[in-house]
Amino acid sequence: MTSGFDLTVDFDQPYFEGGSGTAQPVPPWAVSIDNHVYLLDTQSGDYRREGVEVLQQRNTSNQRDILLLPQEVWRQQTESWHQGAGQFNLDREDALPYRFYRSYGIDPWTRYQLSLLNDTSKIHTLSNADACFLQVHKNFLVALYGTTTKWFTTPVTSVTLSSGVADKVISVTYDGDAVIALHDGGQVLQYTNSTTVTARTVTPPVAPAVPNPVTDATFVAYVKDYLILGVGNQLWNITATQATLIYQSPVTGFTWKGAAEGLNAIYCIGGSGDKHVIHRIGVQQDGTGLTTPVVAATLPDGENGVSIGSYLGYVFVGTDKGVRMATPSGSGGDLVLGALIPTTLPVYGFEGQDRFVWATGSSIDPVPTGGDSDNVYPTQPVPGLYRLDLSTFTVTDSTPAYATDLTATTTTGLVRSVTTWNNKRVFCVENNGIWLEGTDKIQYGWLEQGRVSFSVEDLKTALYAQCKWEPLQGVVKLFLAYDGLPALKVLDWNITGTVRSGNVPLNGQQFSRVDSRIDLVRYPSDHTKGPIFTRFEIRTRPVKGSASRWYFPIINHEELDLNEIPTSRNVVTELENLLNLVESGRMFSLQEHGRNYQAVAKDYKWLPQKLNSNGTGWQGVFLLICEEVK
Repeated sequence: MTSGFDLTVDFDQPYFEGGSGTAQPVPPWAVSIDNHVYLLDTQSGDYRREGVEVLQQRNTSNQRDILLLPQEVWRQQTESWHQGAGQFNLDREDALPYRFYRSYGIDPWTRYQLSLLNDTSKIHTLSNADACFLQVHKNFLVALYGTTTKWFTTPVTSVTLSSGVADKVISVTYDGDAVIALHDGGQVLQYTNSTTVTARTVTPPVAPAVPNPVTDATFVAYVKDYLILGVGNQLWNITATQATLIYQSPVTGFTWKGAAEGLNAIYCIGGSGDKHVIHRIGVQQDGTGLTTPVVAATLPDGENGVSIGSYLGYVFVGTDKGVRMATPSGSGGDLVLGALIPTTLPVYGFEGQDRFVWATGSSIDPVPTGGDSDNVYPTQPVPGLYRLDLSTFTVTDSTPAYATDLTATTTTGLVRSVTTWNNKRVFCVENNGIWLEGTDKIQYGWLEQGRVSFSVEDLKTALYAQCKWEPLQGVVKLFLAYDGLPALKVLDWNITGTVRSGNVPLNGQQFSRVDSRIDLVRYPSDHTKGPIFTRFEIRTRPVKGSASRWYFPIINHEELDLNEIPTSRNVVTELENLLNLVESGRMFSLQEHGRNYQAVAKDYKWLPQKLNSNGTGWQGVFLLICEEVK
């Protein structure tokens, strides 16, 4: 099969031109590489094919879960959850290491541990759907709803005070001396104690009388020593007896929704249709009045503002789609909006304490993904609260870590107001009741860690999972869901004594992706106690595949017999083509014995034997080493 050198007629089609999908037969003593047919030196003993292992590598630059392990063992561990909820994939390149997907009944805010939140109890029943508002005045918890004001001295002791008007309360604010309420007839009432309510005199009541204060009044807010009233598209200063118009939007259908104070400005939110904006109002240097409002931030089209609050210099915007935190920028007080923290129903109120802000949540999902196999959680969304941590930020500098927080054991009712009374959160659920944070732990809670693929979608073999906790009382459960299948409970540990960890073998389960869930259960004999979870880890091995490696001794002579057809080739050009395959590292099609493969050239040896006929290059054998791509 070697050549004679006296042939001078070129073979008119020396190459195999078909792609991998249109392969033409190649003789067994030849091979097609990158659509070129080459003769092989089958007498040298160098022609062979062997198997090689295909071992996946994790596609991550994060070495935290790779170090101190055997090369073929992969680990994904989590030892803190303080970056909050909202991250579906745990091991993407841009994932935050201490963030999780979602939770119910879990407190993640102490670094390096999880625990159960406190439970709640109903301290007062609300029998209708009137809007309910909460305010702390001196030592009283004041609840305003309908035409009634309830003054609580303890959770079980209260005094009822009637407003004296037939119209229901629609907005509440506080000036330090009294609770001030706006009623839907336009009246502004002032509650100074549990026995005294007076009407605030404003002359003229609101002039000009268009919009009509009786039908169009929307909110009242005490901000930077000014009492602001929203009436349709108008803002009024009603601090003094003589009311003054601050601003009237040029948009007739514009409606003001609320106001809050910032570091250097008053912020008012409102809008028309699906376009909502936040205006800032400055205080004149001599304190004698307010400046003309200008736009400080614009919400995305289709996201409607419903409330606004502030705490520690930050502004919090409640919309029909969730919460946005806004940060003042520059001396003027324009706002930089953070990313949306999504909620199912609108957010109506905020409460700040310590480093946290609580936001109302009227529909919190208590059902873990894939259902509740233990049948211990509520089956429908429940009202409650979200908590935002102002010491930790996630996707932007204006997006705090967040998670669901306290909930009520009912499935209906809007939550419009939240406050802090005696260091405990209180919130009201319309048409249901007023709920107070207790001292016992909630009975059950879960946290979904987030999806893990070990940064590669190929199959892995699960080795074992490990959970660690403090030596306290309660129950720790671990659920795993492989590749979208129903979650399986793989660990159920009753924590007693000094036991600090639990390992569970995963029996070689093969998977591409896995979702994990941690459940905590309070101690049945003492409801003030529950488990403190400190670490979760899962270890796997990549599933090894097999591929082929070829050693092709290619005859690179200028004259050959190819399938009994004499051919001529330019040995210099062929040598350059083969070297280029190795140097470029590109993938090409390969055909051997009638089968097609995708391959790359890994290495070569060039064995020159003699000069070609015109002395411009060498003839010889080119040993090409190829590997299959899988």
